[in-house]
Amino acid sequence: MNPLSSLQSPQTLYSDTAPSNDTNVPINQESLEIYFVDVGQGDGIILKMPNGKFIVVDCNSGHGDEMAKLLHELNCKEIEAIVLSHPHADHIGGLGYLLKNFPVKSVFDPGYPHTTKMYKRLLLEIEKSNADYFMPTTGDTIAWDTRVQVLVLNASSDKSRHTNNSSIVLLLRYSEWGVILTGDAEKEVEHDIVNNFSGLIDIDILKVGHHGSRSSSTIEFLDETQPEFAVISVGKENSYRHPREETMRNLKKVEARVFRTDEQGTIYAAFFPDTMIIEPLKHSSTRKRLR
Repeated sequence: MNPLSSLQSPQTLYSDTAPSNDTNVPINQESLEIYFVDVGQGDGIILKMPNGKFIVVDCNSGHGDEMAKLLHELNCKEIEAIVLSHPHADHIGGLGYLLKNFPVKSVFDPGYPHTTKMYKRLLLEIEKSNADYFMPTTGDTIAWDTRVQVLVLNASSDKSRHTNNSSIVLLLRYSEWGVILTGDAEKEVEHDIVNNFSGLIDIDILKVGHHGSRSSSTIEFLDETQPEFAVISVGKENSYRHPREETMRNLKKVEARVFRTDEQGTIYAAFFPDTMIIEPLKHSSTRKRLR
């Protein structure tokens, strides 16, 4: 069956209220953990929900094995969901490897019309995996864990838009903490998010859009979101000169502390009910406690 024919798009795209049966839940069941994996010039993010379920958001070409290795180290036996933010190789190229090497329960795709061989192969792998297939839309919620609110701030299959602006953008809230994962969404989407969700998007961590390109991270968006920390997933000495000076200046204006995968490797964040941690995976932590 073509995965597109099994499309489901209710307001709550995925709901699992039952407790996890996984006896190998790592570290702390009461934390939301995020790994911004160093995958070169691209994105690769692993979420571990408080219930022990694993979500993967994007995986750059040639880095599926690295993502898989980290998932195995975290005792992941099954991937609850894969989110492909948009169909560019530096975001989806390694996802086929994960589909072949892990049971995957569901896949989220903006459904943007794209004709590359890589994207077509990925759709075939999704079909072979028998994973449920969802095309979210702006304003949908996703219930991967009853304690974590997940809101879709953007997702578009409109072919008149630039591919980057089809990106699935997610807002995650756990306790008082907030994170936005942007894919490659550019300034037009940032403007729409501010207009549609003003007052709801004050956050602690921003995954900076489009690897720090000057097409994203506008002052309007940063003033609204007020991130205390910003993570830039970017390759060393990349030909795009990411992150751009304009982006770094804008982040400095809102006093966001910047973490970069090209300089610090994989970045780890953990959210507890009254404390959060963010750090390079192998270095000392930065902790913030709710006042």
